[in-house]
Amino acid sequence: MIEFACKHCQQSIRLSDNKAGISGRCPHCTEPVTVPLASDLPLHDDVFVEFEPTQPIVLRPSEGSGSADLGSRSVTLARSAIAWFFGLLFLGLFLLSVWRYPLVSLPALAGASLLIPPLYERVRSLLGLNLGIQSKIIGSGVLFICYMVMFNSATSNEKAERSKLAQQQVEQQRQAERTQTAHYLKSNKAAIQAEANALIDQGKIADALNVVRKYQGLGDADIDAIALKVELKNKAMAVEAKKTKLVESLATIKDDNVSARARIYEQLVTLTPDNAAYKKQLAELNIKITQAAANKKLQDEAATLKAYQQQMGLVWRYGTHNDDMTQKEVLTAQVDSTNTLSFGFPYAGAQRATLELRKHPRWGSDVILQIERGQFLCSSYDGCSVSVRFGDGKPQRFSASEPSDNSTTYLFISDYSKFMSQLRKVDEVVIEASFYQAGNQTLKFSTADLNWK
Repeated sequence: MIEFACKHCQQSIRLSDNKAGISGRCPHCTEPVTVPLASDLPLHDDVFVEFEPTQPIVLRPSEGSGSADLGSRSVTLARSAIAWFFGLLFLGLFLLSVWRYPLVSLPALAGASLLIPPLYERVRSLLGLNLGIQSKIIGSGVLFICYMVMFNSATSNEKAERSKLAQQQVEQQRQAERTQTAHYLKSNKAAIQAEANALIDQGKIADALNVVRKYQGLGDADIDAIALKVELKNKAMAVEAKKTKLVESLATIKDDNVSARARIYEQLVTLTPDNAAYKKQLAELNIKITQAAANKKLQDEAATLKAYQQQMGLVWRYGTHNDDMTQKEVLTAQVDSTNTLSFGFPYAGAQRATLELRKHPRWGSDVILQIERGQFLCSSYDGCSVSVRFGDGKPQRFSASEPSDNSTTYLFISDYSKFMSQLRKVDEVVIEASFYQAGNQTLKFSTADLNWK
């Protein structure tokens, strides 16, 4: 008897002496092994201790061999269980597809034969295969992929064939119906024509269309001509009905809703391109829309300009305060110049002039011209004059004088009534005054929208 340990699972194997030197599979782990020759087995004569004749010989296994055997058996059982599971899965796939797709089922059958131990042993003995665990895993994976690709391809081809067959059946049925309809038309042509013409004369265009439509395109010229006539009449009636509805809707739209009315007339012109009245109305409405858009743009620009002018102080701003002596109200209206002044040192820097209207309980009504920095040239004894142009009118001379405190940044323009009567009529006033070391300078004021009594 030959006894040796499997080099893969370390389990003990006992065979008869006539098996020495042959190859086979381990009965525990199914891995390939070669039975050693008797001369290859290790001898233990040098460590064997012989007992006294009166003592029996007892061979004991080494410590830990039991736990090693249990672990190797657990691994073997786990491998066997996994192989059975996936092998049965392949077998199920084979049984599922073998009746419908015999060729597709072959990879599944090969996978089952590779993994199920009894089947594998049968195939191994027939073909002489000797595969390890790794080869089985790779092979089963390849076979599964092949099966799925072939199965999907087969089912797709089957669906395509069914769809093609269904289309052929529908076409055959349609052709049979056309043939039957053509025979009926040939036998009852006169009655069909009479019925269709009678419905046309009665104004029942939709009914006439239903009568001849199913016979249209069967090769009969007379029926095709009647069908074309009915279709044209039907389209004309539909156009007329839509036009009537559009005309009625015009009565519900107000005249000032130009855009809505223009949209209606656009549809009417599309329906009846030869109607000159509709084209004229549409052209007039488009002109109004263009003008309204232009006016809106001007209004927006004016509003933007006014907002800018308000921000910069270029429009009238009003104020009130009480006189310290009389405790009566003082009214003022001020507007800054639209252009700027620039003087030399020590009054350098751009600045705007201010035109002020004032009603004072003690000093009366005044027109005052003032600057932030600089000096008006005006004698405190003889006074001076300024040139004023109201709107597009001619320049006029107005007398002017310094204030009582001899300040050089103010000028009082005389003849308040004359100045105001012309100021109220224009949107712009231009004043020319003389300045110290700067000569005559022109100041422009936007005076529109004055609210002053």
